[in-house]
Amino acid sequence: MKSFILVVSTLLSLCISGVGNDLTTKFELFQDNYHHHYDVLLCSHNIMKLIDRFKANNISLKKSFVVHVRSLNPPFTEVNAYQSRVGFQKWSFHAFLVQDGIVYDLDFTSEPRVMKVKDYLMAMFYPINKKQQRLLYQVKPALEYNESDFDGTMDRDHYPLKELTYQTVFEK
Repeated sequence: MKSFILVVSTLLSLCISGVGNDLTTKFELFQDNYHHHYDVLLCSHNIMKLIDRFKANNISLKKSFVVHVRSLNPPFTEVNAYQSRVGFQKWSFHAFLVQDGIVYDLDFTSEPRVMKVKDYLMAMFYPINKKQQRLLYQVKPALEYNESDFDGTMDRDHYPLKELTYQTVFEK
């Protein structure tokens, strides 16, 4: 009984302090951007708009990062996205936001949906029943993300390209 009371009081204090409300607000903002502030084939711009909405609503971006994913050999190969808004897509690159291990991607699935990084990567880029692809990625703090990053490549000196493969993500 004491542990039950402790859990309930902890949950109540989180809600009162705004932590529970913060999660709700983030998803509501994400959902609104997904439905009303989305531009087709402009993932970087869409992420910047989401970042701006988070800032305007006093949501901390300290543990937030923008991830760019691109193919290993552009322009000859593209990023295969298996669960985009319209199903299978091929892109020259893709950008999404990660905050506290949760992915906010305005191009993911036909309805707004957030999920853990590993689950997202599996669904979007590495479904088991599809041909594996080799990708590169860069990570930049969301607070430093700006218009110079919109072409799909961040400054490589500060944000090096790293290899992302099915094996590196799921077999470790």
